[in-house]
Amino acid sequence: MEEAEALSTKMGIMVRGGIFKCYGSTQHIKSKFGTGFEVDIKIRKPTQLDLLTLKDQMGFTQEIEDRVDLDRCKQIAHKFGVNKLLIRQIRARGLGADLCVEAQSGHDEVRLKNFVSYVYTLSAGLKVIECLCARFEQIELFE
Repeated sequence: MEEAEALSTKMGIMVRGGIFKCYGSTQHIKSKFGTGFEVDIKIRKPTQLDLLTLKDQMGFTQEIEDRVDLDRCKQIAHKFGVNKLLIRQIRARGLGADLCVEAQSGHDEVRLKNFVSYVYTLSAGLKVIECLCARFEQIELFE
């Protein structure tokens, strides 16, 4: 819809191979068919201090730039109380796929900084989603 608005003043919605459902201005179409809200949320990148603080809170003794066994990272995160969904997403086709790729190329080890950054960022995103779920009857996550 955003791209169509940028390129034209009128647009149409076509269904079932050529039948026009609606034709008009973008505002007319939004008023007639638009429901709900679309929200883009960006999570602030963690600062070095954020990463060091979370690393210490989780109980890692290594330096933030050190490499650590990925399975050990998962175990420590689990003990720390990181949401199990985030830990399970550290897989080839999950949200933590980058960590898996790094582990495959580095003898099952990842930079501690990358792991802690993953936990920090996705935990913050999960908090936003939980807040939205508590306030609205239905939400849909696009990516």
